[in-house]
Amino acid sequence: MKTERVLVYGLGENIIEKLADYIIENSTSSPCDFSRIACVFGGRRPALFLRKALARKLKKSFYPPSVFTIDGFMEYITKPRGPVKKIGELEAAYLVYKIVKTKAPYILKNRDSFSQFVPWAQEINSFVEQLDLEDISDSRLLNIEKSASIGYDVPSSINKLLTHIVDIRKSYHRELTEKNLFSRGSIYLNASREVKERRFDDFDKVIFCNFFYLHKTELNIFKEMYSNGKGVFIFQGSASDWSVLAKCAKEMNVSIEPQIHRPKYQLSLYQGFDMHSQVCLVREVLEKITDKEKTLILLPRPESLIPVLTEVTSRLDEFNVSMGYPVKRSPVYVLFDALFSAQENKKEDKYYVRDYLNLLRHPLVKNLKISEDYAITRVMVHKIEELIRGDEKSLIGGSLFLSLAEIEAEEKIYTLSAETLGNMGINIEEKKCKEILKKIHDLFFRTWEEIDTFMDFGVNLGNLLIVLSEKSMIQKFAFNLKVIEKIQLIREQMCELSFSREKFKPIEIWEIFRNRLESETVSFSGSPLRGLQILGLFETRALHFENVIVMDVNESILPRLKIHEPLIPREVMINLGLNRLEKEEEIQRYQFNSLICGAKNVHLVYEKNQEKEKSRFIEELLWKMQKEAKTLEVINIPRAAFNISIAASEFFAPKTNDMVDFLKTCKYSASRLNSYLNCPMQFYYQYVLGLSKQDDLLDEPQASHIGTFIHELLESAFMKFKGTKPIIDNDFRKYFNACMDKKFEEELKPRMKSDSFLLKKIIEKRLAQFLDREAERGVERIICLEERREDSIKINGQKMDFVYTVDRIDEFKDKSIIIIDYKTGGSNVAPKKLHALESMELNIESIREDIKSFQLPLYYYFVSKEFKDVAVNAQLYNIRTLERKSFINEDEFKEAARIMQICLDALGVVFSEIFNPQIPFVPNKEERKCEFCSFRALCR
Repeated sequence: MKTERVLVYGLGENIIEKLADYIIENSTSSPCDFSRIACVFGGRRPALFLRKALARKLKKSFYPPSVFTIDGFMEYITKPRGPVKKIGELEAAYLVYKIVKTKAPYILKNRDSFSQFVPWAQEINSFVEQLDLEDISDSRLLNIEKSASIGYDVPSSINKLLTHIVDIRKSYHRELTEKNLFSRGSIYLNASREVKERRFDDFDKVIFCNFFYLHKTELNIFKEMYSNGKGVFIFQGSASDWSVLAKCAKEMNVSIEPQIHRPKYQLSLYQGFDMHSQVCLVREVLEKITDKEKTLILLPRPESLIPVLTEVTSRLDEFNVSMGYPVKRSPVYVLFDALFSAQENKKEDKYYVRDYLNLLRHPLVKNLKISEDYAITRVMVHKIEELIRGDEKSLIGGSLFLSLAEIEAEEKIYTLSAETLGNMGINIEEKKCKEILKKIHDLFFRTWEEIDTFMDFGVNLGNLLIVLSEKSMIQKFAFNLKVIEKIQLIREQMCELSFSREKFKPIEIWEIFRNRLESETVSFSGSPLRGLQILGLFETRALHFENVIVMDVNESILPRLKIHEPLIPREVMINLGLNRLEKEEEIQRYQFNSLICGAKNVHLVYEKNQEKEKSRFIEELLWKMQKEAKTLEVINIPRAAFNISIAASEFFAPKTNDMVDFLKTCKYSASRLNSYLNCPMQFYYQYVLGLSKQDDLLDEPQASHIGTFIHELLESAFMKFKGTKPIIDNDFRKYFNACMDKKFEEELKPRMKSDSFLLKKIIEKRLAQFLDREAERGVERIICLEERREDSIKINGQKMDFVYTVDRIDEFKDKSIIIIDYKTGGSNVAPKKLHALESMELNIESIREDIKSFQLPLYYYFVSKEFKDVAVNAQLYNIRTLERKSFINEDEFKEAARIMQICLDALGVVFSEIFNPQIPFVPNKEERKCEFCSFRALCR
């Protein structure tokens, strides 16, 4: 201690205990009356610990000292002016927007709407606030204006802004005065100018405890309080170690040097590889700590909070969380984000169905108790989804955009919902279901369509919050209620805005509201005096713990620094003495060191991977240890590890006798046999278990959908030529194009966004080329189109039933027959030539390699029996490339029977394996095919 009114302690000394001792020793009233003493802290939490320390030392009742945060003390100084009403963030942004619109309208180019300008307005407000906090005069800003007129190395709009910064600041202050409003900066600025006039007769002493960085306005007040004899100042740390304290000591003309205090703590480091491995390390450390009452878990990153709570709270009797958690990570935020997306992507009166379903599927919506039971709304939402996705055929299935009226007009919603609910024992009339759907649409869609003022938005928001509070399951989750409270506060502020009745575009209001939610945090409630404490970095100011566990001690997280200035150039900030980056780094380093120096056991957990490295704070601690020990090996760092048992690499499905009996009774097709040939496990999932991928009509059309579209189009367009010669003239081309346009508009376009015209152009081009080729082929007669047929083959002494669909059979002038199988993909899979087939081994692997597919062999076999006395061939006809690949090559026609027999022998081998219960279903591990397999998630 250097003077009576400047007390300096080393980092790590318990500042709250020291303060309590000072208060008890220096009370001028009765021994238990400290009401004439005021204590000023940087935050609220130290006040609770101070009262606890006083109670423990006195062991009797007492009148506590008055406690202020620094913000509260500034308001106390300016109190004679009258009540202090702070300007809200949005009100301040609008005020700047109006000022800029009047003083420098060209700055608003490309961001003329209020919602677009809000980020700029917030940055301008932040800059003006810093100017006020640091008491920077307008004369110093004039130099900035002159430099900006020449031009900083920034966009011209920012230079134009800087040339008007003095005028904008003056206008801003003038508007605040006229409206009797205050910003934080203006309160500090006024307090620093009025402090000399205040006598502070309410107090004998005002103790400023554990301050570090001081704004110029704060420093002015400290100097005045020191000179008038009222102020007492408690500092931690040495001016020789911290430039911030050195500046403070110089300005106040005092010494800030503590008695020698060597912190004695045991440091342990732990290395994880991601957030969850860090959490597991924290849990392991915590299990070894016996006195959890004196333990802190410090979380620099709010995102870590929920994983930590999930992992450690079952091991704790009591704990307290006092830190902000982002609203945007809550289910309530997701709901409002879905509301915004629905309105943002709406086309006239039609909603994008994905947005519509995302909103309806939200747990707080689909579980609304609009009627007697939560299940009613939930069932209705599921039925709406099934109909829109196309699980049930309906008028609303497959469309990308739907109006609320179109959805409400679909009677199947009500009949299916009433039927399902009836099976659940809930009897409800279809008319009642209609009313429920209309209420949902009104609450979440219609009432938001015509919102054009913040007042209307606030009223709507209030109504929705009431419904959610009364009829949803939100009450079951305490954290959601905290978020609702925060949104209610935002709603009230919106309704109180001076411009709340001015007209805005609905999307503007939504953008401002969503951006506000994204920046908000909510605090968890608890007892800060009992149990283990879970805090953020700045919640630990002036606090003392024996055991400190810090997570996420990584660069970019601790310290967390904003390196790039969004609007005001760094050069400008430095010229004004506002070096934010350097200041913020030292503040966080000081707070970190202050915390760990006061502990007995310090556990630092960090994440190491390709993107992250340990914090500079850890590197600094290691360097000090290495210098003292004169060796690089100073600490062992355990790494996170998990015991993993590797599953057996062999994965298969056993084949039972019942399965074999079932498979022998099935009707087979080329695609079913090809499925087994490609992958027996895929065959098992699809044809034994009967699983299939659900086709979602809301998905963009895939290759299979486009293939089906082309097959159906060719069938319907060429059907007029069935039994006759196809004439590909201009009349047919017009007819064909009309068929295609109609079919595309009905089937593909509704499932696509604005890029549907690209797909249509590609299909038109491919099919125009196809028609050109068809005109040259010389087909005499089309025998059939997309004809489903059944037949059988005797294999291994057993009759096997087959079903197949022929895309088209053509007859030519020489009476020869060609069986066509259209392909729209990139590859044509046909058996190899005769010489390759003759050398083929009769096993599944060789058949897969040489036969490839049984499509053409089976078509050839069945159709040849119908046309015995003419030349028959089967071809794959690729619509994309116009390539035709034949089953029997021209030079092999004489060997057709031999080729067919090889294929039948191969077919026998495949069936023998399918029916052999000793051979299980195993996956064929071809990475390229597995990647696109529908059953990939099932097959490990």
